[in-house]
Amino acid sequence: HVLRQPVGPTLFVEVSSCGRKVATAGFDSVYLWDAASGSLERELLRRMSWTSGVALTEGGREVISSTENRLLIWSGRTGALLASPSMSAGVVRFASLPGGERVVAFSFYEAVVWDLRTGQHLVALEAGGGGGGEP
Repeated sequence: HVLRQPVGPTLFVEVSSCGRKVATAGFDSVYLWDAASGSLERELLRRMSWTSGVALTEGGREVISSTENRLLIWSGRTGALLASPSMSAGVVRFASLPGGERVVAFSFYEAVVWDLRTGQHLVALEAGGGGGGEP
């Protein structure tokens, strides 16, 4: 199947661990697709702000995208925005952790882990800043 986003180029693609869902993201859009049929299931974000990636939790339960200094966590089933935790220095990269219950996000100065079930901020690791190589 050919998945064609309704608007703009596709910059990021993620396939769920089960292989049934595909998430795509462009400059300012996020879409969820059925991998078997190639049909568009949901438009999750459109023309809100710059998107810097897309990720899926196990089985495609949640779709994770980012915009500026926020993660956007969507229900893969309903398309509802579940949470939008913020980071002080913007979101550079992020990923769903194995098990699908946590997400880690990186900015230029910190790494943060959130629990997707409770929305609780679990861990924040700040960058050293000196770069001197000491542990």
